[in-house]
Parts: sequence; structure tokens; C-alpha cells
Amino acid sequence: MVGVYTQSGAVQSCPSFDGEPAGRPFTGFAYNATYIGGDSIAGIAPALLSSIEDPTDTALLADSAYGTQLAGSNFLRAPSDPFFAYGKVHFRHNRFANVSYADLHAKAVGRRFLTVTSEPGLGALSPDDSAYDLK
Repeated sequence: MVGVYTQSGAVQSCPSFDGEPAGRPFTGFAYNATYIGGDSIAGIAPALLSSIEDPTDTALLADSAYGTQLAGSNFLRAPSDPFFAYGKVHFRHNRFANVSYADLHAKAVGRRFLTVTSEPGLGALSPDDSAYDLK
């Protein structure tokens, strides 16, 4: 949708992301696929704005990647999501990640959870789904 308002797709790629694009044309940013974006394969519709009880604390988009050899991810996953390993937050900006929330404010977040030593710089925004869910 952003393409209509831009001259190139460059705005859809993070210039600080230096991992493997993993076959994706735009990498570095991911949307909250667990709760907000829906899943057409599973038959889950995207969330309505009115269903988000706390939009100021619900992540919509974030810097993202996955793997020990960083790969691009377009799907941000909450910790309880079976695919969490493939959609973690990437704290690549001096140990901070840029996060846009459902109320459309954005901020740099430095507090990370559920980190593992084999994936430096990757983690979650909360130890549970609270930073991602609709409540």
C-alpha cells in the first residue's frame, strides 16, 4: 500500500539491515502477524482497530529478523506463536529496535526478552504476548 505514495520500494527496507533477504523483496521490518495481521491460510481475519484494547502498547510493526545467520522476516511473531523463532524483534540500532504501535506512535525500544546467545540482537518485546496482543 505504501508503494502508491513513494517513488521506490527503498522506504520499505531498513538500510541498517545487513542480513540475508531470504527471497523477500523488502526486509528489515515486520508486521504483527500473530494478532494484528491475520493469517489467510489459517482463516484468521486481520484485527479491527476497535478490537485493540490498548493501541498505545500493542506493537504493529518492528525491526525484525530471525536465525543465527540473520535472515529477513516480514512477520513479527508473539512469544506464544509456534513461528516465534522466525519473526523476532531485531535490536540492531545500538541495541534498540524501532517499533510502531497500533495508535501509530513510534519509539526506539531497548528492553528485550527471551534472548538466546546464538542469536545476538534478537528477542521479544515482552516475556509473554502482552506487547503484541489485542488486550
